[in-house]
Amino acid sequence: MVALSEITDAAVFLERVGGLVADEARNNLIVSIAGTIVRDPDVFPDRSMYVVEQSGEPVAASLMTVPYNMILTDALDAEAAALLAEHVFDRGVAIPGVTGNRPTVDAFVEAWEARSGTVAELSMRQGVFSLEAVEDIAGGPGEARQGVPEDRGFIVEWQLEFAAEALPDEEHDPDAMIEMVERRLSDNGPGGYWLWIDEGEVVSLSGHGGPTASGIRIGPVYTPLHLRGHGYATSVVAHQSQALLGAGYRFCFLYTDLANSTSNEIYRRIGYHQVAESAMYRFD
Repeated sequence: MVALSEITDAAVFLERVGGLVADEARNNLIVSIAGTIVRDPDVFPDRSMYVVEQSGEPVAASLMTVPYNMILTDALDAEAAALLAEHVFDRGVAIPGVTGNRPTVDAFVEAWEARSGTVAELSMRQGVFSLEAVEDIAGGPGEARQGVPEDRGFIVEWQLEFAAEALPDEEHDPDAMIEMVERRLSDNGPGGYWLWIDEGEVVSLSGHGGPTASGIRIGPVYTPLHLRGHGYATSVVAHQSQALLGAGYRFCFLYTDLANSTSNEIYRRIGYHQVAESAMYRFD
C-alpha cells in the first residue's frame, strides 16, 4: 500500500525520511533546511513536507518553503519519485519548480508534467561537491578574515549580484536577502562569511550555512567581475573550508554550476569531489 503523509514538524520529518537522507553530502540541502526549521520554526513559516511510504517504509520525500522550489530527497527509485509527484499534485499543491538529484528529480518532473499538463524548463545543472581535506594549493595574494555585522551592506549587494548572475531569469527578493545575511552575521547560528582582503580591499567573499549532522554547506562564492582572475575565490574558499573542518565539521559541501568549467576546476583543486548531479526545474 502506498500512502502520502504531510508532516508539519521538521524533526519528525527528518526522523521519518531516515535512510533516504543517510548520505549527507548528496542530501545536504533538504537536511540542512529541515534542520534550520527545527532550530527556528519561524524562519520559513510557509512550508510543506511530504513523505511517500510504501508498505510502511519511506521511498520518497520533499520539502518546500514558499516561494522557493520544492526540494527532493534521493528516492528509492524512479517509480517512487513519480509516486511523490502524483500524490503531491493530487493534493492540489502548487509548486513553482523542483530541485533534486538526478535521476530522482527527472522522474518527478516527467510524472508532474504528465499529471499537470505543465511544461518544465531546466534552469540549471548543478554539481553537488563534498570535501573532507583541503589540498595545499597556491592561492592569490592577500589574507582572510571573517565577516562582521559592519560588512552587511556590501555583502547584501554582492549576494544580489551573485543571484542575478547565477539565475538571471529568477526574481530575487532584496528583503529576504537582507534577512539571510543578517542571520548569518549574527552570533546566534552556525552561518557566516569569510572575506579575502588584498591591499586593504575586500576582493572576494564566501558564505556558509545550512549545517547537517556532520557537515556544512559553502556558498555563495562571489568575486566582482573586475576583480576576477587573481585566485581570490580559490584562496577564500580554501581558507574557509579549512577553518570549518578545524571547527569540527567532518566535511563541507557546495553546489556548482556544471556549465562553469572554471569554478568546477577551482573546487577540485581545493579538494572537493563531485558526489551527485542536481537539477533545478521551473514549471510554466
